[in-house]
Amino acid sequence: MKSSFNLFISEHVLEDHTELVNVLAFSLTGSHLASGSQDGSLVIWEPITGVTKYHIVCPSAVLSLIWDPQYLNCLFVGCNHGVLAVLDNFKVCVTYTVTHCNVIRL
Repeated sequence: MKSSFNLFISEHVLEDHTELVNVLAFSLTGSHLASGSQDGSLVIWEPITGVTKYHIVCPSAVLSLIWDPQYLNCLFVGCNHGVLAVLDNFKVCVTYTVTHCNVIRL
């Protein structure tokens, strides 16, 4: 028996990336949605309207995103090749590059 019930209804199609989207993260207030992709683009959306608020180009693929729980407009962006960027009020305020990590075995 085939059901006609749809679990999800598409409200908006977010089309600012040119390659595969690797990660999505809603802000803690729900007022922003961050998406990071293989093409190095980081896009901040307004989820209700689907409008692009910010488009930032990172030096390599965006692999992880997390919003700071204390500073609500602060976003940590993990990129390929060991780059970590910190955005404050949607502007890059600092970047770090991890060149070598030691693995400690217990």
